[in-house]
Amino acid sequence: MMTPVALASASAPSRAGVPAEVVVHRLTLRGIPWSLYDQLLAAVGNGLPRMTYDRGSLELEMPSKAHESLKWIAGRFVEAYAEESGIDFDAAGNTTWRREDIEGGLEADESYYIQNYSRIRGREVDLAVDPPPDLAIEIDLSPPDVEKASVYARLGVPEIWRWREGRLVVLARQINGNYAEVQKSLALPDFPLGDLASALAGYPQTEPARMVAQFRRQVRDGSRKA
Repeated sequence: MMTPVALASASAPSRAGVPAEVVVHRLTLRGIPWSLYDQLLAAVGNGLPRMTYDRGSLELEMPSKAHESLKWIAGRFVEAYAEESGIDFDAAGNTTWRREDIEGGLEADESYYIQNYSRIRGREVDLAVDPPPDLAIEIDLSPPDVEKASVYARLGVPEIWRWREGRLVVLARQINGNYAEVQKSLALPDFPLGDLASALAGYPQTEPARMVAQFRRQVRDGSRKA
């Protein structure tokens, strides 16, 4: 049986990278069976709302323009860095990652295969036999009702980059299955995290496409010097 619904529609706090006028729209349901989540996914596909399911809790969210702009910046920084550095990757975007046996599913803001690129190249991924993405990126303009890290951990995702409260944090999955903050990326050890954090914090005063173009030139010039 479903328990009462929690509906959030409030302005996100004003801070770096979060315009004061951003409104976060979320609907959270409790006591939802996997079968209903499965039916909703089939109806919605990879469209909206975005859904996060964790052992009976289902959060539905309509992303704001600010959210989409910030995730676009983060994703394009990763891709520009990989392309200019000659690193193979598969951009899986906001693919729905889910497994019934762990009672969890979510759509990443951005997700990438890097270390496991060769294992999944050119085909659909089946998490029953294939590895999860090597890197997931999450833009949280306010703390979610259903914490995605719990689902990511059970899926076995090795690394999350999370932008929340004006900070870019790299979370690495530990042997015990929990995440711990680390100082550099596992998937992209030489990635300049500070540059990405500055770009996210600069939005919306700076123009996203120009930031990405400038970053690409910076990486390209650095690669030539190396």
